[in-house]
Amino acid sequence: MNVFLMKTIRGVGALALICSSVTAATAQTATSRIVSAANTFLSTLNEKQRQGMVFAFDDEKQRANWSNFPTSFVPRAGVSLKELNAAQRSAALVLVSSALSRRGFEKVEQIMEGDEVNKVKEGNNPIFGKDLYFISKSDKAFALLNALDENQRKQAILSYRLADLVLGPGQDGKTIQPEGLKASAMNDRQRAILLDLVSEWAGIIHESAAAARMAELKADITETWFAWSGPTTAASGTNITAYYRIQGPHLVIEYAPQRLGGDPSMHVHTMYRDPTNDYGRRLTAK
Repeated sequence: MNVFLMKTIRGVGALALICSSVTAATAQTATSRIVSAANTFLSTLNEKQRQGMVFAFDDEKQRANWSNFPTSFVPRAGVSLKELNAAQRSAALVLVSSALSRRGFEKVEQIMEGDEVNKVKEGNNPIFGKDLYFISKSDKAFALLNALDENQRKQAILSYRLADLVLGPGQDGKTIQPEGLKASAMNDRQRAILLDLVSEWAGIIHESAAAARMAELKADITETWFAWSGPTTAASGTNITAYYRIQGPHLVIEYAPQRLGGDPSMHVHTMYRDPTNDYGRRLTAK
């Protein structure tokens, strides 16, 4: 809380003092819950598990060591959920849920269940399954595409197909030229749909941080682009099989269905990042 707000003031100033105090307290409470959940989870691990899972905060190599490819292709550091007992797995998921909104944690659970479906469809293929995770967004994207007029659709739909993420694993620091339709060329209703779509990613974090993140992205909206590649039709209630990207000054979202596993609507690679704050560097530098 700013020092000047601690003075005896009235009216709007008093309201600002109250709001600032409540916001700070809420954020602190959320942080405390996350720290407590992390410590609780760590306390369930044996020494070997802790050594394999805990890394130095300034370990830049490990910070960038991630992938969305199967573990048989790209081994992970840490301990898989499969290696944890029931109590440890429960504590791990409590930790994940403490850092996310309710909707965000539901997405995590649904994504893991989707991978389990792929495992069953593939005859228990070992490269799939929710046990391999280490410690339905498409309706709104389709609605945005359908809200565009013919000229806007021509700009938004790319002339080439994209098979996977452009800025996926190993692409740290890489920038690409925005493509598609710029939101400044959209009307208010279309921009509202775009923001609602963006919130499906920005809203996964804890409520104490999500509002500020959405405010930042809303301020950037006229400099944000929407691009689409692939089929422009889909059955209602099913995932699309097209690629799309949303790109702004502080945002890159990619959605890329994959054919590995048979049904691309059930195997999606997706990414959400702030290119100005990869791995929280903008925050950790303070």
